[in-house]
Amino acid sequence: MLEGWCGGEVEENDATARDVSVDAQPAAEQLEPITEEEELVLSRLEKMALGELMQMMEHKSPLVRSGVMAVVAGLSGSSQGRLAIIAQEPDPIPKLVERIGGESMAMEAAAAAALVNLSQDEAAAKRVVVAGAGQKAMERILTSSPEQGAVRETASKLLVNVSRIADGRRVLAGFVADGSADVQRKHLVRSRCTIK
Repeated sequence: MLEGWCGGEVEENDATARDVSVDAQPAAEQLEPITEEEELVLSRLEKMALGELMQMMEHKSPLVRSGVMAVVAGLSGSSQGRLAIIAQEPDPIPKLVERIGGESMAMEAAAAAALVNLSQDEAAAKRVVVAGAGQKAMERILTSSPEQGAVRETASKLLVNVSRIADGRRVLAGFVADGSADVQRKHLVRSRCTIK
């Protein structure tokens, strides 16, 4: 006797208790080749789902927004996911940049990780720079606390990716040249030190 799903007993020879062999389930090799029409439909479904996910970046719940950031970061880890995110309209990159320095370390680290991945693409890297990711990354490196190691590490990776394109280097040189870095450093020192 075996225990069934609802707690009842089931005979081992009963049809509900039998093992389902691999042969009984359709394997990828057993499926017919995908048609162009099916590929188009699947592509549209993928875009619809990703579009809805991007809209959830503005959800009222911080937990939902954090979950969305984690999923976007995960999707950005593959070339297919990066291309899908990059192709989204409206452009999700500015929303991701807004999350740096945002409401939670987890959300911030996930948004920065997604931007690190997206900036591997040259055209997307330019959009990341225009959205202000270089400045935000520099600010987070200068102002993050020791407890925010993951944020600092991801911001450093983002800074590396942003600085590999000419526009990114120009923006970062401007950040340092206009005194922003000195102001941030002085603010950081003042917030950490107390004078007796």
